Amino acid sequence: MAKYIIKRLLQFIPVLFLISLISFFILVNMPGDPIDQLLMSDPEMTAEDLQELRKAYGLDQPFYVRYVKWISKVLQGDLGFSRTYKIPVVTILKRNMPRTIILATSAFIFALIIAIPIGIYSALKQYSLMDYFWTIFSFVGFSTPSHWLALLFIYLFAVHLRILPAAGYRSVDLPSGALGPFLDRIRYLIMPTVALGLINLASWMRYMRSCMLEVIREDYIRTARSKGLGERVVIFKHALRNALIPLITLVMLSIPAIFGGSIVTEQVFAYPGMGQLFINSITGHDTFITMSIVMFLGTLTVTFNLIADLFYAVIDPRIRYS
Repeated sequence: MAKYIIKRLLQFIPVLFLISLISFFILVNMPGDPIDQLLMSDPEMTAEDLQELRKAYGLDQPFYVRYVKWISKVLQGDLGFSRTYKIPVVTILKRNMPRTIILATSAFIFALIIAIPIGIYSALKQYSLMDYFWTIFSFVGFSTPSHWLALLFIYLFAVHLRILPAAGYRSVDLPSGALGPFLDRIRYLIMPTVALGLINLASWMRYMRSCMLEVIREDYIRTARSKGLGERVVIFKHALRNALIPLITLVMLSIPAIFGGSIVTEQVFAYPGMGQLFINSITGHDTFITMSIVMFLGTLTVTFNLIADLFYAVIDPRIRYS
């Protein structure tokens, strides 16, 4: 197992290198220039001033020179300096990343704790009225765009019913008491969490149902029942463990997608996390912030791919890695 993990970790290096190279190439060749932003704010700048600024920021250098400088600094722990916010990128990420992690984790837990039980129930009650209901619900769930759902939530719960805040992540005047600030944050998290998690909830629910239906028809499940084992033991000890194996890949690889999906969700709810920061960095040509977020998402993808493989061995003892 240890050799397998080391081998996979070494494979991360060329993968992340290619991600960084391709992303950096795309970003530096995007239409527009960071200096153009300065020109719009100060039309009296001369061509000589613009040239000096491009030289000062290193924008006059070839792509490969800028890339080598950037990656060498990253390997030393320096993510660069934001031209938009005038502070180091590390400082910005320390401020915004925890908010996105909280939102993405909340959406993940919300989707998981609802999808698995309902998927199991639908499989055990196949073709029942509730099975049809959850089937329709899942089709609607993963067919509805998250941004449209977010706008619908804002209209219903913030504008019409006025029971939840429309945007932001906390109140200006935090409630007093030990639980006051915590409950205030929860109120701001409810709508973005549901909007972000609903698509995954719907797809995981259908996948869990399909996996469970396939497993409960196997011969060893019939054998377990014929031995007189209780239905709960058969379902949760024998069937569920095997049904979860194919679901692991979908769930683990959905975690980076949840972080990626937060880009749109955070923008709609004006939630000051990495998603909103990512949009602002692209429109503002803030390459160092954009690259940091892209590499974070890339690292999440390859990491949870490995975690999914390791979970196979935990759930199914027949799987061994060497």
